[in-house]
Amino acid sequence: FFRPLSWSYSLLTAWLRIVYTVLAIIGLFNLSKILVLLDPKSPGLESKSDSLAETAVFYISSFQEEWGISFVFFGIYLIALGLLAYFASYVPKIMGVLLIIAGLGYFINSLQPYFFPTVDTSLLMITFFGELVFMVWLLVKGRQINIE
Repeated sequence: FFRPLSWSYSLLTAWLRIVYTVLAIIGLFNLSKILVLLDPKSPGLESKSDSLAETAVFYISSFQEEWGISFVFFGIYLIALGLLAYFASYVPKIMGVLLIIAGLGYFINSLQPYFFPTVDTSLLMITFFGELVFMVWLLVKGRQINIE
C-alpha cells in the first residue's frame, strides 16, 4: 500500500511488524510450557507441587516480560506506519497522526515498568483508537484507492 511512497521504508515497516509478531509468539510459548508442566498425566505431579508452582510463576513472568517487549516493537512499527501514512498523498494526514499517537502510547506504556515504574501509564492504552480508525478507513476508503 505504501510502496509507491518509499519502497525501502515500507519494507522496514513491514519487518518491524514481523519482529513484533515473532516476539509475541515466543512469549506465547511460555504459556504453552505451563500447559505441559501442569498436564495431569505427568508422572509425580503431586510430589513436586511447590517447585511446580514456582516454575509456573516463572513462565508467566517470562511471558509478561516478552509480551511487553514485543509491544515496544509494535509501538515502533505503528510510529513508522504513521509516518508513511502522514506523508502519503492518498491517505488523510489525520490517519498518520493517529497512528503515531497510538505507537507512542504502546511504546511508552511498554517501557513504563523499566523507566518510570511508579507512574501509571495505563491511560495511554486508549491510543489504540488510531489503529481502529485506520483499519476502518482502509476497509472503507483505502481499498478504493488506485496507487499505480
